[in-house]
Amino acid sequence: TSSGAHKECVSLSKAQSLHYWFRSDAPVDFNIQYQDGSDLIFAVKRDKLSMGTGNHPARAAAVHCMVLTNRAQKPVTVRLEFARLER
Repeated sequence: TSSGAHKECVSLSKAQSLHYWFRSDAPVDFNIQYQDGSDLIFAVKRDKLSMGTGNHPARAAAVHCMVLTNRAQKPVTVRLEFARLER
């Protein structure tokens, strides 16, 4: 991804969770966010990571978006894998 953000979104019910894994050539900021009414909720927020993994249980039925932000001036390669799981 070049300077800026890349977003991947998935719809989750309250009975589901989002398992994710990513790796990048250089540190990126990572968050999982969703809309709750007029509020933007940041369920996960991590800065300057080259690798990350986790399981995010949905607290609300909504579209949850994983956002990877490259704050560097040069492009980085990012590999992201994720799965929607029933709890």
